[in-house]
Amino acid sequence: MVTSAIILRRVNYAEYDYILDLLTRDHGKVTVIAKNAKKSKKRFAGVLELFSCLEVLLAVSRRGQGGMPLLKEAVLTHPFADIRTDVEKVAYASYWSEMINRWVVAGGRQEGLFDLFFHALTMLNAEQAPMETTSLLFQMRFMSLAGMPPELTACRVCRRPLADLPGPRLLFDVAMGGLLCRECRPKAGPALPVEISKSAVKQLLWLREGDLRKAGRIQLTAAAKQEGLAMMELFVPFHLATEIKSLKVLRGLREWRRKDYARKSEAAS
Repeated sequence: MVTSAIILRRVNYAEYDYILDLLTRDHGKVTVIAKNAKKSKKRFAGVLELFSCLEVLLAVSRRGQGGMPLLKEAVLTHPFADIRTDVEKVAYASYWSEMINRWVVAGGRQEGLFDLFFHALTMLNAEQAPMETTSLLFQMRFMSLAGMPPELTACRVCRRPLADLPGPRLLFDVAMGGLLCRECRPKAGPALPVEISKSAVKQLLWLREGDLRKAGRIQLTAAAKQEGLAMMELFVPFHLATEIKSLKVLRGLREWRRKDYARKSEAAS
């Protein structure tokens, strides 16, 4: 079969082979083996890099590897090479890849998810928006595709609409997956509360519900990015019910960047 594919994960296998997790447009997630890929100078040289988008030819193996499909040919269409030159870009792309790998089961079409991931990688590679904005765009829309969107349009308990909720700041209960109004907070007893401004909630809704190609152009405030990431990076692993290891790396890099900026600012003053 021939399909478009993005490389989610690459693992060394035997002496010269790779096992690859691919997100394909036509067949969902597929795990394949690339035989002799490490010494190939014609078929796979410089092609099988993480986050690259390819046109692949797959064949079902009748022997070994439990019938794992064989990667017969791969043509590089979008290398997204600039991602791999920046450690923070790699961390964001790895986080999204791990989200996909943890949630998507093998088989079944995933056109919407493929298009979303491709769009996010395009934005990240070309720096079309701040990395934080691109990550919020991906996370919000991914969780909608997964059937687990955060409830941001009304109180999770009493269903009062967002516009009618009093005060500039709201409480988001990660475990319940939605906003709580002031009156419902004591009743619900939030286990994993995150404070977020009403303004930030509105900006996140624009990211989730607007046209995909226009949504990434939204200029989020610094507060909206910070509060949105704090919320979604708790919400995603909780509701996917899995630890996402690359998220720890991403958070560590952001904290290092924050401290480095503070050191430089202090030295300059």
